[in-house]
Amino acid sequence: MNSLQLKFITLLVVLLITPPVKSGWFSSVSLPDESVLELIEKGPEWIPKPYKIPIEQGTLLNQKNLDRLKTGLSREQVKFLLGSPIISDAFHSEQWDYIFYSRKKGSFSTPKNITIIFANEKVREIYSQGELVTKLGEDKKQDAFIDGPIAPRFDEAYESSLQEIIISKREDFLTVTGRNKLPVCIDEEYESYDAQKTLVGADEDTLEVRSDEQNQDEQGIFYATGNVEIERAEDLVKSDKAQFNAGTGVLEAEGNVKYLTEDLTLYASKGGYNSQNDTVAFSSTTYHFPSQDRPGKGKSEDIFIDNEGIVHLTPSSYTTCSLNNPDWEFDSTKTILYREDDRGHAYNIFLKYKGVPVLYSPFISFPLSKKRHSGFLIPFVGSQGESGTVVSTPYYLNLAENFDLTFKPTSFSGRGLMLEGEFRHKTDYSENIVELANMEKDDVYGKSRHAYFVRDNRTYANTLKQKNDKWEGTLIRSNLNAGGISDLQYFDDFGNTVSSIGRTHITRDFLLEKIDYSDFGYVKSSIGATDFQLAKTGLNEQYSIFPRIRVDYNNIKKDRSFNYNFNGEFAFFDHTMPNKATGVRTMLYPSVEYPITEPGWELVPKVGIKHVDYRLDANASGLVREEISNSTPILSLKGKMIYERIAGNNILQTLEPEMYFLYIPAGNQDDNPIFDSGNTDFKYNLFAENKFYGHDKLNDAKQMTLALSSSVINTKTGNELIRGTIGQIFYLDDRSVHLNNSETSGSDASNIMGLVNAKFKDYWRLSGYTEFNPHDGHGQKNQIRLSYKKPYGKQNKIFNTSYRFERGEQEEVDVSGGLPFNSRTSLIGKVNYSFNNRRSKTEDVLERMIGIEY
Repeated sequence: MNSLQLKFITLLVVLLITPPVKSGWFSSVSLPDESVLELIEKGPEWIPKPYKIPIEQGTLLNQKNLDRLKTGLSREQVKFLLGSPIISDAFHSEQWDYIFYSRKKGSFSTPKNITIIFANEKVREIYSQGELVTKLGEDKKQDAFIDGPIAPRFDEAYESSLQEIIISKREDFLTVTGRNKLPVCIDEEYESYDAQKTLVGADEDTLEVRSDEQNQDEQGIFYATGNVEIERAEDLVKSDKAQFNAGTGVLEAEGNVKYLTEDLTLYASKGGYNSQNDTVAFSSTTYHFPSQDRPGKGKSEDIFIDNEGIVHLTPSSYTTCSLNNPDWEFDSTKTILYREDDRGHAYNIFLKYKGVPVLYSPFISFPLSKKRHSGFLIPFVGSQGESGTVVSTPYYLNLAENFDLTFKPTSFSGRGLMLEGEFRHKTDYSENIVELANMEKDDVYGKSRHAYFVRDNRTYANTLKQKNDKWEGTLIRSNLNAGGISDLQYFDDFGNTVSSIGRTHITRDFLLEKIDYSDFGYVKSSIGATDFQLAKTGLNEQYSIFPRIRVDYNNIKKDRSFNYNFNGEFAFFDHTMPNKATGVRTMLYPSVEYPITEPGWELVPKVGIKHVDYRLDANASGLVREEISNSTPILSLKGKMIYERIAGNNILQTLEPEMYFLYIPAGNQDDNPIFDSGNTDFKYNLFAENKFYGHDKLNDAKQMTLALSSSVINTKTGNELIRGTIGQIFYLDDRSVHLNNSETSGSDASNIMGLVNAKFKDYWRLSGYTEFNPHDGHGQKNQIRLSYKKPYGKQNKIFNTSYRFERGEQEEVDVSGGLPFNSRTSLIGKVNYSFNNRRSKTEDVLERMIGIEY
């Protein structure tokens, strides 16, 4: 370590941890007898201080959007109404919090909070200031959000100038996602029969004519002109003029004709009905079915509805999107809609996407609503090397509302017939998926090939609730993931899906966990097991673990108070290879910290002791020691300051210097077996206690991390637009603990790390990472990634491109993307090009893939 670095580190440590002093460094200046941190806050004006501006933290919500918040909405709908949540706890992904508070003259206002609880990706409960507003199946309380984070109303003139843009966006999205599941499908407005009918309790022979002028000829034909309305018990006709023959029961209407029923709204140039035959016929029509779960609509030259309610359209179009600019539509010479059966049949049809024909079929059967129907899915035809021509014809079986089966026979001309099945079952408290695949005999491999995968997630008890900004209650749940393949070449031969490409092993694990919140704090206990099956050749077997028992405890965090933590684990490790060590590992890690937080800065000292104990079995591993115990103290001090300034209209910029001192006098650990530990990437080590993951190794550390971060935040939305960090670790002593050896490392500093994340508009993200080696004077690692992800129904429009470089190891470029045709089907593709990598020292395309995903 050079003298300049040593002086700088010494100065920083002295400033942060020494008691009150009289400074002798400046002969003409006398410092007050105060702590350094208090001095920075309240000292003489010549000392630079963090700039603390009056600022509002969080987001104020629009009252009208809050009024539209209700149970049953999806996460996407809530995000479109209220924006992204201010707090989303990783331990409670089903909870979103919207919080607002202000800081003026160093004091904070009372936080205002709205909490949304999700279940099965839908809003289940809504809280305001900790009080229940509504839950699934109940009405919302009146004025429930009166004390919530609500934006003040502007004067009417100003509000009306903004309202049209904001409200139309929200309404469009709710209409779309609530009905169509396609964000580009915006509904037009159609007149409603229920809103206009006037006959109540009338019999089926009742007919009422309303118009500006009426008359009747000698044959008994009624004529009406001007704002004509002809109403029966179950329908209403509106037009410019009309005539009705009471003898034949035939109505003929012309000019701006509208035919309204509970389940049909129809606009036409002319047409009418025959009340005796109970039929309806119109020409040059636009139609809409408002009663369907997914309202369908379209245009037709002629529409005829027979006495059984079957709709005949010739020729016609059909879509669930906007008629003016449909995302997709069917154009056919003839379409028949069986609304009772929720099915439609179209003949000589073209499926158009964005007005471009993408598929022709002489016949197609399709559902009229979002309800699932049994039937054939989109087939697959392709070619795969030794497998030859591949033809797959999946068939979907809707067995029940919460249970279905997809059966997929696939013919490989070079191998044989593969039969696959996927079973799905879902309840309010569980979700199960079982996948099976079997080929009786592979003509290339010479044996049978098979695979299976099982996923089961269950909740046994959930009494969690928020009270006075604290959580109370218990959550008990389990997760099961299991799977297996017949041989190591299975994914190479049959892994033609996105989820299978690149799989190196199959993880089999089970976890039963219990989470408790109480006045004593947070306790998480679990028992589980983990096993692996290799899925590629040339790889090493991993340890199986059974059982693994964990207990974690944290008391309720308080500022300027001792906060207690405990992490414990008991695990038994086994291996199939006789030369691998096996046995029990016990880990205990109690710690205590004392956070000191003030506006603009924080300081967190922490002390703990980590104990790791091994009881190993004597086997062919050549171990000398069967009992190993290590107890190591861990001391750390973390400090952070936050400088803020307004950099523009609704733009806040922060400057955040950080330091982290870590002292761990760890001894030699060469005898420790490596069960589940490894080196973590350097980007995660700046403020980490241990540079290894797992508990088999604990780094020896006497070091100081210095870093500088900066963020640009939109204060109106609370979104972070860009954040960058640069940092380096300075070593105050040599290090001798490494993953596989105990060689002494004498460098005085780590590589310099830089990290940046940026958000462009709503869907673009840019991230970059770099490591510079100051000792050799060159870059060690560079990564940059540009991504686009826009929700599209149940799928996403996706574009990713990235560049990865690691000196002497890797240089690759990736491009991938997904373009949905509709809410279930997407065109996907990926190209991975290598200039040089650890797998191949030559320039080549490592992976290419294109296909359709359903």
